[in-house]
Amino acid sequence: MDAKIKDAGTDRLELERRRYRRVIGVLLFPIILFPLLSLVTYDWRDISWLNAPPISPPANLIGLVGAWSVFIGYSVMGLTVWVVPFFALVFSGMLLYGRIVRVGRRAFWMLLFVVALCCLVQLGSTTLFAGALERLNMKPNAGGAIGYWLMTRLLARWFSPVGGGMLMVSIMFFALLMAVGLRTLFDGLGRLTGWWESRQAAADTEGAETDDGLTPRERERQKRLSLKEAARKAKEEARLAREAERERAQAERAEERQRKEEARAALARQREEARALGREPRLAESPAAERLRQRIEAAKLAAAAERERQRTLAAQPAAVPPAAEPAPSAAPAAVKLVAPARPVAASSPPLPEAYPLPPLSLLNPIPKGTADHGDIDKTAEILVETLGQFNVPVEVVGTTPGPVVTQYELRPAPNIKVERIANLTANLQMALEARSLRVLAPIPGKNAVGIEIPNRRACPVTFREIVEGEAWCRSTCEIPLALGKDVAGNDLIYDLAKAPHLLVAGATGSGKSVCLNAILNGFLISRTPEQLRLILVDPKRVEFTCYNDLPHLLVPVINDPKKVAFGLRWAIMEMEKRYRLFQKVGCRNIVAFNSRQVVQQEELFGDEAPGEAAQDETPARLPYIVIVVDEVADIMAAVGKEVEPAISRLTSLSRAVGIHLILATQRPSVDVITGTIKANVPGRIAFKVSQANDSRTILDNPGAEELIGKGDMLFLREGSQLMRAQGAWVSDEEIGRVVEFVKAHCRPCYDQALIGRLDKIKESDPDDAMTDEREEGDGDEPGAESAGGDDEDALMPNALEVIRMTRRASTTMLQRRLGIGYTRAARLMDKLEERGIVGPQVGSGTREILIDLDNEIPSNTPFADQAAAAGDDAEAEEGRLDDPV
Repeated sequence: MDAKIKDAGTDRLELERRRYRRVIGVLLFPIILFPLLSLVTYDWRDISWLNAPPISPPANLIGLVGAWSVFIGYSVMGLTVWVVPFFALVFSGMLLYGRIVRVGRRAFWMLLFVVALCCLVQLGSTTLFAGALERLNMKPNAGGAIGYWLMTRLLARWFSPVGGGMLMVSIMFFALLMAVGLRTLFDGLGRLTGWWESRQAAADTEGAETDDGLTPRERERQKRLSLKEAARKAKEEARLAREAERERAQAERAEERQRKEEARAALARQREEARALGREPRLAESPAAERLRQRIEAAKLAAAAERERQRTLAAQPAAVPPAAEPAPSAAPAAVKLVAPARPVAASSPPLPEAYPLPPLSLLNPIPKGTADHGDIDKTAEILVETLGQFNVPVEVVGTTPGPVVTQYELRPAPNIKVERIANLTANLQMALEARSLRVLAPIPGKNAVGIEIPNRRACPVTFREIVEGEAWCRSTCEIPLALGKDVAGNDLIYDLAKAPHLLVAGATGSGKSVCLNAILNGFLISRTPEQLRLILVDPKRVEFTCYNDLPHLLVPVINDPKKVAFGLRWAIMEMEKRYRLFQKVGCRNIVAFNSRQVVQQEELFGDEAPGEAAQDETPARLPYIVIVVDEVADIMAAVGKEVEPAISRLTSLSRAVGIHLILATQRPSVDVITGTIKANVPGRIAFKVSQANDSRTILDNPGAEELIGKGDMLFLREGSQLMRAQGAWVSDEEIGRVVEFVKAHCRPCYDQALIGRLDKIKESDPDDAMTDEREEGDGDEPGAESAGGDDEDALMPNALEVIRMTRRASTTMLQRRLGIGYTRAARLMDKLEERGIVGPQVGSGTREILIDLDNEIPSNTPFADQAAAAGDDAEAEEGRLDDPV
């Protein structure tokens, strides 16, 4: 019993001692930090012996004490002083483990170990440690004073450096062996040997239990070989499938070409048959029809001769030449339906008979090379393992390698929310060591979560690759946009006519300008000036300068923000003119207008009123108009109050008439891309931006801040989800060759009236230029002339009535009430002053009215009768509106 009590007391005492040792080990850790921080932050300029005066305050985190302590340690022990914190850490760890550390017995051997190490380090003073010694501003003694006196001055002389080094190595290992202890060393070797024997025994047992007679290592090797063989077969099957798909596509293209050739041959046969059928009635026409045809021809010739005689007598140099003799017709007043051949609108330039589109040979060859997707299987394993660490079990159900990114499709367990995967984006990016990472939770239209990871090496997407692709060749878009390729590598072609407007935004260098150039070059190689006209706005003066003098341009490239306001207002006037034209012919949009069939009546007695016919002439076709505005932020800052309402009206109404806008900016803030503008621009492209707020401003969703730049973009089309794509690259040399080809085959044809209005803005306000435009061209038909002074005389009664009703005479009042420009209102006011109706301008107030307002307008006042009539009409109108229904 006493023995048990004694043993229990001994165990309790040993437990208390172990606790004391652990407490001491814990307390040693912060103490060890002092020499460690002193060594890490040592700077020789803190020592006054080496640098006078020293740095103040000291650079060493422990201060002067730490700096001088390290200096003394370097002087005595050299670089070997770094083992002191290491020994202290080992000592503290042994105390934390509860081991009994007998310092006295091991101190001598550890000191001998340090001395031998100083001698060995001294041998590398001029070779291995020369750079470190230079940075520490130490003498070439890496072993300090100990290494210098023992190795350099003693052992190197007696035993040579090689012999002295071998002797010190032997002493160092012997001292380390004695410090650790033979029993401890043998115990460690015994535990290691036992572990190895138990592992071999378990492997032998597992090998004996199997029936195949293979060892685990051989079985693992066979498993790896089978996986490699399966991967090779899968790759071979994928290659064969791609080749079969390519052959099938080639066969389809060949069949399509054959069908087109057959259709053209059938159409030619139909035309020949129709032409043959059209000649038969003329051969079998009756005598009465022949006599009627001869009378019609005689009447036409007589009318033409009469017109020629009148023109000759009037001596008009710009006379129209006599009409050519018409071909014999089969029946009188024959009515026929013909489709319009080409536009005759004034805004279309005269083209040569065979206007050639730029060939694709002008573009650079498609570079050879593929994307480096890395180890897809290994990346998938890392994704599954990383999500599993956060208790999010998933499985990889598919991968989509693309030119720039690879999309991994993950399917989470049924009880896992997809939001949990989206919240682990940073952890996944760190585990994969990726530049960026984007999570689609979930993928639209799929039961999976998408994770897009950039490829190690991207495959370039060139403009020629897009326009040579099958999607571009088969496209039926009215205004095709060559944007690039999506995540799966499919060509991305979009119709601007369906958009109907596009917003492009992104930070500097993200690919915005390249995207605009690709869009414009797509227009040049696919559309003639009769089909598409352009207005380019470039405040920076360097982006669109190369496109000057193109036949597609309505005006030269606009660089002045003040001219942009007028250009947009001109587009509004053109929009309203086209709407009136559509109303006149009964069409709802430009597609119906251009594809309508025109009823033509053959003339019986010639053109009796050529002026009226020219005035009533309706264009057969209208070209689309695309307005490309770069750097919208600069324009909004300069003339935002004028531009924003114009953009809003165009984006809301101009789709049906074929006027479309492309707005680009590199500062996507809410004061630039306002809600009014975004409401009617569903097509949006976002390149890389700096923050999520900019992405929300462009796309109403975050994500653009996670793009990798260099053409990587997010595309939002009307009524669809976000789509990631890589923009097409077009070089400056390719742009120059395409533009020069177009310029060489067709001269520019600008709208001279629009250019004249734009030139006036240098001296006046855009409102005045627009007012002059309305005054001089207030009409849809060609040939409408300006009313000039007659229009102002016609407005004079209305001006008098405004002054009578408001009892105020000011230019701004006339401008607001009559809906005219300031310049015209000022001219009206000057004429009123000349007639003695109002007095001169005094200060900034209203003018004095010189007529008797009680008796309305005196009878001796000019325009009194017209003003009275205008007043009666106004009163009658007010009475009609006030009369209840």
